[in-house]
Amino acid sequence: MTENARKASAVNSQTGVCTPLGGVVTGLIVLLSLVFLMPLFCYVPKAALAAVIISSVAPMADLRGYQEIWEVGGVDLVSFLVTFLVSFWEMQYGIVGGVAFSGAIHLFSFTRKKLSVNSSIHHS
Repeated sequence: MTENARKASAVNSQTGVCTPLGGVVTGLIVLLSLVFLMPLFCYVPKAALAAVIISSVAPMADLRGYQEIWEVGGVDLVSFLVTFLVSFWEMQYGIVGGVAFSGAIHLFSFTRKKLSVNSSIHHS
């Protein structure tokens, strides 16, 4: 989990930033480029912008992490997949769907706990 938290920003991950000050500098550079370069972005095709985003986010996908999630509890991986797939339809539906699915699974598992009755208690 700590490694994923360290890779929270794709730009910082690609440049190897390790300190909070690096995040501040990166944020300032991004804001300044947005202010001064935004009028030029209208001439860049959306497919090219999508390629830039995909190429910066792709190294953050850790397939071993998915395998670890499956080994610990497959329900969490299924909840992730529900959220991910429904997000292609609409982002807010994906989040709500994932939370609802995860909540329903946890509620189901809590209500299906087996109770043991201790029959060694004697009433006098």
